[in-house]
Order: sequence, then C-alpha cells, then structure tokens
Amino acid sequence: MSHGLMVLSMTSSFQTSGSNDAPRAAEEPAEPAALPSNKAKATRAKLTDALVRNARPSPALRIIHDTSCTGFALRIYPNGRRTWGFTYRVGEKRGNVVLGPYAEVAGHESVEHDGRRPLTLSEARALARSYRTKVEAGIDPFAIVAAPLKFKDLALLWLEEYAKPKRKTWEQDQRTLEVDVLKNAEGHDTALAMTEVEKVRRGHVMEVVGAVASRGSPRQADKVGMLISGIFNWAIEHGKIERDNPAAKLPKYHGNEGRDRYLCDEEIAQLWHALPAVFPDEPRQIMVKLLLLTGCRKMEIVGARKAELAGLDGERPTFNLPGDKTVKGKLVRGRTKNGAPHAVELSPMAVSLFKRAAELSDSAVYVFPSDRTDEPFDERNINKALRWALEGRKRSFEVVDGKRLTKMVPAEPLLKMPPFVVHDLRRTCATGMARLRIDERLISRCLNHVTPIKASITSKAYVRETFAEDQATAFKVWAEHVGKVVGVTESVVEPRHGA
Repeated sequence: MSHGLMVLSMTSSFQTSGSNDAPRAAEEPAEPAALPSNKAKATRAKLTDALVRNARPSPALRIIHDTSCTGFALRIYPNGRRTWGFTYRVGEKRGNVVLGPYAEVAGHESVEHDGRRPLTLSEARALARSYRTKVEAGIDPFAIVAAPLKFKDLALLWLEEYAKPKRKTWEQDQRTLEVDVLKNAEGHDTALAMTEVEKVRRGHVMEVVGAVASRGSPRQADKVGMLISGIFNWAIEHGKIERDNPAAKLPKYHGNEGRDRYLCDEEIAQLWHALPAVFPDEPRQIMVKLLLLTGCRKMEIVGARKAELAGLDGERPTFNLPGDKTVKGKLVRGRTKNGAPHAVELSPMAVSLFKRAAELSDSAVYVFPSDRTDEPFDERNINKALRWALEGRKRSFEVVDGKRLTKMVPAEPLLKMPPFVVHDLRRTCATGMARLRIDERLISRCLNHVTPIKASITSKAYVRETFAEDQATAFKVWAEHVGKVVGVTESVVEPRHGA
C-alpha cells in the first residue's frame, strides 16, 4: 500500500497510543455488532459513568444510545457483558461496528480474547466523535479498501477536523479554498485539487499561488501558499501522510513587512465627505465611520447585533463583543480575535451612528443585515468599493441579446490619496489617539490587545479593573478630534492617561 493518505482499513487505523483499539467489522464472528434481533431493547440517554456502571442487563440485548454523540451507544448483553458500539451512514452505505468492551477504570491493561482493550466512557466517546467527524465529511472511516485521497479530499478533511473546531477564521479559510485553491478562474477544479496527495509536487502548488499573484493580489497569494503548507503540515504531524511538504518555504510575492498605512487628518476629511459617492447606501457609510471612530475590526462592526448594544440612551453606552465560552463542554467561539470579551465605550458620535443604523435595519437581528438573507452584510463589498474609488473604476451596465451584463469601466477616482484598506482605519484610530497624547497602554485596552501589562500574571489573574471610564474618555477625545477634522461638532472633554 502506498504512503498517500487513504481511507484506512478498519484493522490498521485509529489506534490510541500504546494499544490496539481498532474496531472490528460488524460481520466478525467474535462479536455480532449489528442489532441481533428485533427483540433488542433500545433507549436514549446522556451516557454517564454512573449510568453505565449501574445499568442492569435484561433478557434481551439492551442498547442505550448516547444523546451527546450521534451513533455512539452502550450495548448490554443478557450475560452482563458491556461493549461500546458506533453506527453511521455515508451515502447509501450503513455501518455498525464494535469499538471495544467497557472498562470502568481508565488505563485498564487487560485485553479481550479478540485483541481489543477495554475502553472507559470518555475514551470510547472520544473515539466515536473522531469517527463522527469523518462521517460528517462524507468519509467512511471503516472502509476496507479505498482509492488514495486527492488533495481536495485532504483539504476538506483539514477543514472539518482542524479548522472548524480550532480556527476562528475557518469561514475565510473555506472561502479561500473554494475560490483560490480548489477552483480556477473559470470555476473548474485545479490540477492541485485533483492530484493524489502523495503525487502533489511543488509545481502544482506554485501554479495555484502564481495564478492568485498574477491577478494582482500578491498578499493573498502568500496567504494561499501558507494555507496549503499548513494543510500539509497538519497531515504530516497527525500521521495522515508520510511525505515531505511540497509547499514548504515558498517564495514570497509580497514580503513579510507589516503594514504602516494610516490616514492623516486631510485624508480622513476627504474619505468622510466622499462616502456618499463611494457607498450609495447609507448603512455602508455608517460602517466605515464606526470603524474609524471605534478602532474595531471589520467583522466586529459588520457582524454587530442589536443585542450587543447597551445603554445607548444612558450615561455609559457600550458595544459589547462576546468572548469565547464553554457551554456543556463545548467551546463556543466569540466575536473577538483573542477570545476575550470586549466592551467598546461609545462616544456620542458613535452612539448616534449606531442608532441610525439600527433604525435603518428595522426589525433585523443584526445592525447591518444583508439585503438578501438574514445574515450580516458581506464585508468584502466594503474593500471592493474602496478599491474602485481609489483606482478610478465603476460598474457599467448594458443589455446584450436581452441579457443585462455588468462590466468595469474607467472613471474619475473618487478618492485621491495613496491606497489603503479597511483595516488601516483601525491603525488610523490608534495612531490618532497616540498623537493626542493618550497613553499607549490605554490605547491597547481600547483595541482589546493583549499587552505585556495585561498578559502579566497579576493583571491576568487578579486585576479586574477595566479602566472603562478612561477608555470612554479616550474614545470621546478621538471622536472630538475627528469631528473637528470633518466639521461635525463633538463635546470637548479632557483626555485621561491612566491604563
């Protein structure tokens, strides 16, 4: 058998360290895994150690299906023997396997006559969940023989097993895979996508990365190369494949230098007054203004929910971004990059903008809902419109053979300044606060950054002061400055410099 990633055989895959835990097929004579007869008694419950330990056998096979993991079940035979089972369906194929006998104590060393080590509830459930992940990805985890997976299959496996559970940017990763890696400009599968994993060569990767760079997106090309390399690294580190990484140390199209672009006062004024021409709809104009005034990240503003706004008519109006939390043992991702909750203290100008946006969105859950769905507005349209305004392009419509066609035509640039992107408004906010002599540590708190001070054991574990009043003052000072620059009156406040 080759070393390429395969849907592994049931007798050689998914073993826990130090033992042979590979499940056996349902047809095994040693243990009938399928339901033995219609006399079997099946119930559903949340399996716990106490329930499994105290459950009593009945004259017929007793099956308790776990409500916390689909397909996972405990089987109790009339003689008192207990085993763990897993049922699944991939397409038209149904599977039913025995994971192993029940062990009450972790680290049980005895081995059954058929070579399987007894498993505790937590061990068996973890094993079942790993199989469930593959089933949800459309992969039969117990197929005896299968063709080697192509890179497309490996990428989807990485997305399901690693990106979705652990990366907040998995939706962006998925979009990058679909648009830049697995499909070409014509919408067809790329050579990389359809090549067997063990046969992928550096040329396949460079063809994909080079196509992104040739369309004028060098930074995105570097990101695509890093994504492909990360997928191979993950597969190698987790024993999915045994080969070198063909995407390691790819040449850079853009370089690793950090961005330093921010808008000066004259550029802020030009952008502010040009927004009605750049964005015909008022909600997008408000988005850009709020990004400048709050220093928030793009998706934090675009994905804002009305429930996250508090006290807009009170003395302390805030925009409350939820952090990561654990619910019933599962990690629920928040809306901040570092996973920590963040309360953005709103200036009077920001409050009025949020109120106007909420009014325009009517009864929607989101402050900036999409016109076509119940989801938030697509943030990609903001950068696209800014790029057109800077480059001097606009949409043109014409009817050809009864069909309405759209194309881009040259136009007078709406913004006459060096190029910038939406994220540069966050840098503009931070730089502007620093120019107003606001303490750097306070600016860091306003942006929800983890500074050395916040990362110290004292601050992290003991200090619970958020310096909310100081943050509110900092945002008011910045909003007052922006108001003077663009000709909008803001109340005058004195900056405070605590952190």
